[in-house]
Amino acid sequence: MAAAQKRARVLGDVVTPRRVEATSEIDVAKHGAHDERLRPKGVSNTLDPSPTLRPIKLVPGNLLELIPSLSPVPASDAATNPQVVVQLARRCWEGWLRKHRALTNLEGIYASLLTDARRCDILTDELSMVNDILSKQRACETDALVGTDASGSSADRASAHDGLRALIVVKAREAIAGYKERTNNYHCGHTCKHTGFLRISRSPGDVDDTLRLFEGRVGAETEEALDQAEEVIVAPDLQILSETLSRRVEFWESEVEKSWVCWTAHSSEFHEACEAITEVWSEFHAQMLEVVARVQEAPTPSNSTSPIMFIIPALNKQEVQAQKRWEEMHQVLVTAAEVLALLGAWTDHHNLRGDGLALSQAACLFRDIVKLLESRFGGSSAVQKGLESNSAWRVVAPAAEAAASC
Repeated sequence: MAAAQKRARVLGDVVTPRRVEATSEIDVAKHGAHDERLRPKGVSNTLDPSPTLRPIKLVPGNLLELIPSLSPVPASDAATNPQVVVQLARRCWEGWLRKHRALTNLEGIYASLLTDARRCDILTDELSMVNDILSKQRACETDALVGTDASGSSADRASAHDGLRALIVVKAREAIAGYKERTNNYHCGHTCKHTGFLRISRSPGDVDDTLRLFEGRVGAETEEALDQAEEVIVAPDLQILSETLSRRVEFWESEVEKSWVCWTAHSSEFHEACEAITEVWSEFHAQMLEVVARVQEAPTPSNSTSPIMFIIPALNKQEVQAQKRWEEMHQVLVTAAEVLALLGAWTDHHNLRGDGLALSQAACLFRDIVKLLESRFGGSSAVQKGLESNSAWRVVAPAAEAAASC
């Protein structure tokens, strides 16, 4: 026990002066060496700070100052930040799909609206004929016909039935003629079975195919309407039939109104999508022109950089950063080329030509990027590899390649 107490006193005699000295050095570093309030009793006025304190005071308080590569991107360079440009490229593709989807919905709703309007029109004609028969019966009631019920005479029913069938056929012909007239003034199209998006018909063959599809739909509607017209003959009570037809007409009129409201909403969505993609494309195109110009002027980084440089970047920070920047630019070019190739194949497959200027700019930009990849990065195989993994590309590319080979 005595030996332990002796060792404790010895350690205390050694540690206490060192603790006082360390505390003094810290206070001097904060407040100055000549502040009398901070100098403990018994500590020399000429005490020099510990050698370890000088380098500590030179260490940056912010870790970002120590590692420049972690520093935030300056506002002047944010426009060409690789991540920003890559995001813009993807937003271009998403925006293009949004616009095309809105156009597809518009065309589908409009076709459905016209179908419902034709159905409502025929039901209105049938209701009018049934009510005419009932009115005629009421007008012809005499003392001799007091017992006549509301079933209607066979001759009146047959005449109304024949007239209704003839009217249905005439309206079907008018619908087809109107659609043909529309194709002379506006582009028509149909939903592509492979993509589910609207495909514009531009060649005479495509227009004929679309017209045949429309004629098939109208033919099916006509057959349904002709079958329904038989109820004028077989209905046991025309008064009940009239009430039923009134409810049908009211229902389809409300459906037509709903379709108009829906069409108006999707029309607004289409215009908003057009404005959005125009803005995104303009920004992306400007950014990529700047990227292409920078890559054309930038020196190629050395291929002899030692792997240790990437493990310890501080050994040659400038060379490592140049190599990293070069790889980032390569990824930007590859991503942009993928998006541009996909846009080109997609628009070609669906015959979309509404954005002529944007498509022309996209084609020129794509050619410039491919040339850069071939001349500065050893090839464009990364673009092809990325496209092969894209499901949309696998659908539209074969058609685009077939069209290009013709």
